[in-house]
Amino acid sequence: MNSEESQVVSIELARSLSKVKSALSKSSNTTNHALVEYVADALFRRASEDFLASYSAERLVKIASVASGILEQFASASSRAVIHSSIDSDNSLTHFFLALDDRSFIVDSVSEFFRSKGLNISTLLHPLVKHPTKNSMVSLCFIEIEQELSQAMLKDCQSGLSNLLSD
Repeated sequence: MNSEESQVVSIELARSLSKVKSALSKSSNTTNHALVEYVADALFRRASEDFLASYSAERLVKIASVASGILEQFASASSRAVIHSSIDSDNSLTHFFLALDDRSFIVDSVSEFFRSKGLNISTLLHPLVKHPTKNSMVSLCFIEIEQELSQAMLKDCQSGLSNLLSD
């Protein structure tokens, strides 16, 4: 990416984050605005311009809110990973959210897992974030699959990811 392309993405990121902050300030159902803003910034900082431009502020807030909830769950979880999935029926997409201790090559392993299932990842965002209450770095992943998975396939993916991440 050249510096001009980088500037365009930075401008799109700034616009998107500004919209997210504005939408958060108007939202009454988001309890921890500071954490959601932090997660939104971490998640979307390296997102593609196409991704940022294709999502409304409300959808970005929803993604950041779910991801921040997963991060909070991870703090009290006894397992090595927290996995959450959701179906976006309006857009025929499936989302997976993962929170786990920072581990090398996790993106490669997760990507290969979905490939082995014949699923196409349209977006994979993977920031390392400092956990708000732990003094450690956490891998936070947002994965978007370009289809609405059946409940059976969703459960199969959750089980497979759980096995993969527990190693």
